Amino acid sequence: MRKLQDLKNALPLSRSDVKNRQKKTIDKIFFLHIPKTAGSAFNLAFQQAVPAGRHFEHMESQRELFYSIISDGKPFYASGHFPFSRVRELVMRPDVFTITIFREPLKQLLSHLKWVKAYGRPDGEARRHLIPENIAELSLALWETDLNDVARLEPILTSPTAISLFDNTQTRYMTRSVAGRISEEQGRFSMGHLRHFDFFFVLDDMAAAHKKLTEKIPGLGSIPRTNEAMLSETIDLQDGKLRDFYETFVRFDRQLYDNARRRSRRRFLDLAEDETQNA
Repeated sequence: MRKLQDLKNALPLSRSDVKNRQKKTIDKIFFLHIPKTAGSAFNLAFQQAVPAGRHFEHMESQRELFYSIISDGKPFYASGHFPFSRVRELVMRPDVFTITIFREPLKQLLSHLKWVKAYGRPDGEARRHLIPENIAELSLALWETDLNDVARLEPILTSPTAISLFDNTQTRYMTRSVAGRISEEQGRFSMGHLRHFDFFFVLDDMAAAHKKLTEKIPGLGSIPRTNEAMLSETIDLQDGKLRDFYETFVRFDRQLYDNARRRSRRRFLDLAEDETQNA
């Protein structure tokens, strides 16, 4: 039954669906925040787009508050690191405007890796207490490892914890939490689930997306240029062996990214597929 329902959700939008979404009054907004896609900066732009006290971030760690916010009937902006399966009903609600962002897969992966690795700093014990123990242990292992060293990286990044964090992360967020590697089936479903979002785009198209969203949402502010990198480490993607290794973690993310980029440019941004954007 689940597979049949997932397949149904992957079908194209009907004309009536599109028409109904275009009529939506935008006073309730949900942003599905995939890690390391500039979502933190994106969140800031919405602070004045909703009433005071109704802007909420990181709802994945405040579940009771989250469910209260989305059910009290008041305007809101809420974002969180949720897989699609956990917020599917919210994403499909006709009164909620839903958004997500995708990032070039290798850039997203390497940024996420560095973010987790930075928790392993020798002086970072206090910060490690704020994250799950298995992720803290992974951060310590990564801290001791050169991210250019495939031989040392491979056993670390094939651990269950690392797979759950780094294997096709964007596809994983667009489907559901699963143990082990992402499959082709989940890759297909992730692209199908795009149809349920009112707006999505890739990070390289942020300037065009912000312009379109400003037309739709009164009070939307500018998106600050922020650099939240916690670790500076050069990774040599000109090394074919190293690049091929990292590509094994983004196979389905690359398909999703290309699909989302093409569809968002046609459906939302009025951009040619090969047009270059300057943020």
